[in-house]
Amino acid sequence: MTNTILNFQTASGHEVLAAAGKKYLRPGGRIATDKLFEWANFQPGERVLELGSSFGYSAIALAKSYDVKVVGVEKNPDSVACARANICAAGLENQVEIIEGNIFNLETIPGKFDYVLAEAILTMQSPLGKAKILAEIYNRLKPGGKFLSHELLASTIRRK
Repeated sequence: MTNTILNFQTASGHEVLAAAGKKYLRPGGRIATDKLFEWANFQPGERVLELGSSFGYSAIALAKSYDVKVVGVEKNPDSVACARANICAAGLENQVEIIEGNIFNLETIPGKFDYVLAEAILTMQSPLGKAKILAEIYNRLKPGGKFLSHELLASTIRRK
């Protein structure tokens, strides 16, 4: 998103950080994502649905490292275009697909998945939003499928 003019009244925090040059916008950073992937124990050919794919970095890493097929959902058309370009540059067009869509409407995505990945998605939602997304995730998982997530928790510390 370099050279992008943002409307700070409407831009999401994700867009502002990306325009400032931040490439990885997940709590715990790449280390937390890598640990989550390690725990998942992916098998070649399994299907992963990624929510909020951004520029496709996690989807590309999954396809390269674990030989899985990834379908990503991203609502921002500029991010979708960037993700698709990154996927082409990585030569993964047959393994990774990014769909422009809304994570609240996953019923439009065909098929069921072995995994659904959502990094820092639930944190940003209202309680009703969280419930809606979790129901959508449940409906997209195969029997025995796994939901992979890491989120951010912030709390205040009382000082005496």
